[in-house]
Amino acid sequence: MQKYLFLLCFFCTENLYMFIDSHKTMSKMYYLIRENLLQISSFT
Repeated sequence: MQKYLFLLCFFCTENLYMFIDSHKTMSKMYYLIRENLLQISSFT
């Protein structure tokens, strides 16, 4: 039983880290795109 709990916790934390990482990259991409858009719009 404890082994399964451990596996479950491990699985959940792994997914959580992946989720957080993807969220970070998403926000980073969003930030970059926004910066680019601002630069482009300032040119015109």
